Amino acid sequence: MLVQTQTPNTILTIMMAFPAFLSGPVMSRICQANNDCSAEQLIQDYMPLDANEGNDDEFGQWVEEACVQALNTGEVLSGLHVLGVELEANDIAPARKTLNPILAPAA
Repeated sequence: MLVQTQTPNTILTIMMAFPAFLSGPVMSRICQANNDCSAEQLIQDYMPLDANEGNDDEFGQWVEEACVQALNTGEVLSGLHVLGVELEANDIAPARKTLNPILAPAA
């Protein structure tokens, strides 16, 4: 996945795998500021309730939008603004595997 960020002095694009994004220092810091929630739960909070029903393109777009919203929450990352997140095709399956148990409707 690609994460594009902006600081007061520069725009930076970072490439990483989806699991590395979830466990990375930025998400860890945001999760600590949000009552020690999990990164998966934080992203799920910004996704549609019916996200499991979307095709890969829709699901990827929802994850991208949710990641941007989660990363730009509050003032946790002073001076850092996330401009965009782009999942690559090889990120969709790990994202579904990680987020589907959380997004699955209650039986």
